[in-house]
Amino acid sequence: MLIAGAGRSDITPPVGIAHAGWGAATHQRAEGVDMPFYATALYVTDGKLEIAIVDLDVGILTNQDDSEIRTKIASISGIKPENIRLSATHTHSGPVNRQSWLDEGMELIGPYWDSLPAKAAEAVSSARWAAKPADVGVGEGSCSINVNRRPSLSDGTLFTGRNWDGFVDREVGVVAINNKQGDPIATILNFACHPTILGPANKLLHPTILERRAR
Repeated sequence: MLIAGAGRSDITPPVGIAHAGWGAATHQRAEGVDMPFYATALYVTDGKLEIAIVDLDVGILTNQDDSEIRTKIASISGIKPENIRLSATHTHSGPVNRQSWLDEGMELIGPYWDSLPAKAAEAVSSARWAAKPADVGVGEGSCSINVNRRPSLSDGTLFTGRNWDGFVDREVGVVAINNKQGDPIATILNFACHPTILGPANKLLHPTILERRAR
C-alpha cells in the first residue's frame, strides 16, 4: 500500500537581504516580500522504502548546502540521504548564495542559509507525520507562457533574448497524489520555463510565478 504525506515550512528571507537574479538590476537589497517562500516536502513509502521529495524556494543549491540539508533531514527523519530528492525552484527573485558579486545585504546571507537544514527537516517531519494511504494519478496539460530565448543574428550568432519562432516545450506534466477519499495530498508539476518573468526592476522577494498560479 502506498502511504504519502505533504508538509512545508516557511523559509521566507528577511527584507534587506542581498537580492539575486539579474546582472542588470540597479538595487542590491530586497525591499519587500511579494509571497512567502517555503520548503515543501512530499513523503512516500510502501512500508519498506521511504523517500522524500523536497523543493526549496531558492535560486540555487551549492554542493555544501545540499549536503548539509540532506544530512539534517536524514538525521531527523531516518530517511537515507540517497532517498532524498532535494532541489531548488530556481527563483530569480530570491537571496543570493554564499558567494556573490553583491556587497549590500550579504550580512544576512550566512544566517539565512544556515537556517535551511532545520527548516527542510521540519517540512519532511510534517509530511511524515501527515502520511496516509494514497493513490497516484498522472496527466498532462499545456501552458504558453514560455518562449525560446535563443534568437540569432544574420550571421548565425546566438544571443539571449526572445525567439518567438523557436522551439518551445509547452507540456506541463502533472502527478497527483490523493488520499483514499480523492482529496489532494500533493501535486507535482513539471514545466520547462526559466523563472525570469519579473525582470531586473523587481525589488521584491518572490518564489516563482508558476507557484503563484499553482497555489
